[in-house]
Amino acid sequence: MSKYPRQYNPVVQLLLIGGLYIVFIIIMATLSFILTPLLSGYSLIELRNADVAIPAVRLTWKLTTFIDPIGAYLIPAMLFVRITGNQPVAFFKLDKPIRIWPALFVVSIMLMGHPIAGILYDWNYTLDMAQSSIQSTKEWAAASDAIMYSASPAYLFLNLIAFALVSAIAKECFFRGVLQQVFMKMLPKHHWIAIFITAVVFSVSYVQWQWFVPVVFVGIQLGAIYYFTGNLWLCIIGDFIFGSANWIQSYSRQLGWTTEDPLSPSATPWYTALVCLLATAGLLWYYRKHISKPVMVLEYQDEVEAIGAGDK
Repeated sequence: MSKYPRQYNPVVQLLLIGGLYIVFIIIMATLSFILTPLLSGYSLIELRNADVAIPAVRLTWKLTTFIDPIGAYLIPAMLFVRITGNQPVAFFKLDKPIRIWPALFVVSIMLMGHPIAGILYDWNYTLDMAQSSIQSTKEWAAASDAIMYSASPAYLFLNLIAFALVSAIAKECFFRGVLQQVFMKMLPKHHWIAIFITAVVFSVSYVQWQWFVPVVFVGIQLGAIYYFTGNLWLCIIGDFIFGSANWIQSYSRQLGWTTEDPLSPSATPWYTALVCLLATAGLLWYYRKHISKPVMVLEYQDEVEAIGAGDK
């Protein structure tokens, strides 16, 4: 395993990953400004109101959705690891196998978290900060539906791989693989505060305030998974489950299985959320009691084995 870069203190590392993120956001915006007219025939500003029935417009939206997380998150995370002299696979903790029981633990945590996120959304929906974001989201709902359109189950599967999975890999490498490790090193005695801060930044990155609080909760779930297992693949599975929900819901509306508006409050029963919260806490407690070292190991902690390395 590669050593954590001692020559860079945590503040410098935070400035480095933040600077790389800003630089690549500017690069991606510049490329979008140049390439959008070439691909769609519309300027970047006009594209939002362009007819998504036009194949070139729809293709441009899909390419943007596919490329954005790679440019904004994956490339900065990879460059950070290279600049700090680490090996990406070891640093991100992608060298650990995906074992059945930890994977089932992650799936259970994410599925039980859905009603909790639902009731948090119901509350977040009432906040003033959510209203302008809801209106903005409604204005490009047609483009969103066109991006998520799936002509068949096979097409849905390809969409999930190209968009939900690629996005999950990119975001988890950035947020849990780099940012959470940096914050944990800055707060060596307050790892849960580091997880919470990372979750807040994760939510802010969506720039959709109607989902701010529930996405913070999802970020805490993903941060806890990384903390308890030390395996980024399991975080990617969790993020994929989270990201797949919108695609599956869109496909269900397309088939007429549901008419639920994803922007409307879900009216999740409080008792359902409470039961899921208690079940989640119990599952975390059980998992913690049945592993030898219940804390994710950072690269700078020498001679300590990460959780889950010995799982059978």
